[in-house]
Amino acid sequence: MARPTFKMCGLMQEDDVLQAVSHNADLLGFVFADSRRQVKKEDVRLWLQKAPSVSACGLFVNPTLEEVEQVLKTVPLQIVQLHGTESPAFAAEVKALGVEVYKALHHRSETDARDVLAPFFGIADGFIIDTYSKNGWGGTGEQFDWEAVPCYRDEAKRFGVPLLIAGGITPENVDQLLTYHPPGIDVSSGIEENRMKSASRMKALEERLRAYERELSR
Repeated sequence: MARPTFKMCGLMQEDDVLQAVSHNADLLGFVFADSRRQVKKEDVRLWLQKAPSVSACGLFVNPTLEEVEQVLKTVPLQIVQLHGTESPAFAAEVKALGVEVYKALHHRSETDARDVLAPFFGIADGFIIDTYSKNGWGGTGEQFDWEAVPCYRDEAKRFGVPLLIAGGITPENVDQLLTYHPPGIDVSSGIEENRMKSASRMKALEERLRAYERELSR
């Protein structure tokens, strides 16, 4: 068992990108939806020139197909993350643009993982399980009950697709999450201080993942 895929999301400036790369992020996440972390596509294109070997993921919330197309014309994204209430049919339309599609789904305690994931199997190339919150679509710093992680993990494994866990993950609590062996983690607010990305918090989280990897190899 390898360490989880490490996605750093909500990067807002060039230095965030450089720090994320230096702390071994596997995926770089950029928000193109209405958010305090929203970035301009022209800026992201320039930042990614400094990180050519790391995959980039663009987050959208209930966009039109034209909005996604406009970003893809400027930004070399490998993954489009649909983080709203998009349908499987819309996800298929986005996928036809030539990118991978990761569908974010919001955990509710009463939800069965099979019912949540099943409509998107065969369409989505990966899944992100985030916390359901009345305060926003994501990046709220709220976590869900991680005892549900194995159910999502096993269902995604059954269909052979990547799965990332998001929602309130921090250097201080990631060890608790890792006891459930998530295939991937997606972190935004947990690597911030004063609402900006923090190199020291990125490093602290990377170190926890390295410790976990060493433990697995014993």
